[in-house]
Amino acid sequence: MGLIRSATTLLFATNIATGLVCASLASPKSGEVMAFLPDFVKTLLAQQIKVWETIIGRPIGMDVFMAFLAACKILGALAFMGLFGRTLDRLALPCWTIYFCGATYTCYAVGEPVGPCLIFLVALLVRSVCDDSPSQSTVPVPAGKKKR
Repeated sequence: MGLIRSATTLLFATNIATGLVCASLASPKSGEVMAFLPDFVKTLLAQQIKVWETIIGRPIGMDVFMAFLAACKILGALAFMGLFGRTLDRLALPCWTIYFCGATYTCYAVGEPVGPCLIFLVALLVRSVCDDSPSQSTVPVPAGKKKR
């Protein structure tokens, strides 16, 4: 099971690089970063933001949207690496699931392929099924003590 955990951690670590790009687009230097992006990427980002503006019924600034994506990507990957301890590593699983369900919907809504998102969702499923890490429910109870 350690190999599966390592492989999925490595896969999710790829989100750090894209998270840093998102962070740069949320920064005060975002205009300079946007100047380097091809027009089709700028259009795609605007379409993706529009999807979520339609869902929540109010405008979302590019900086806010990118800051959200950056936080999810960077902190989620670091949590899977165990940087924040076992509890947040385990909590990252449902958070990543929600994130990639949203990403799948966004890709579908703007006409982009959903395959990359589905790869991450399958990796999450595999990681959750094959996770052999100890949880609080499997901690042995000393003899003579009642389990609560």
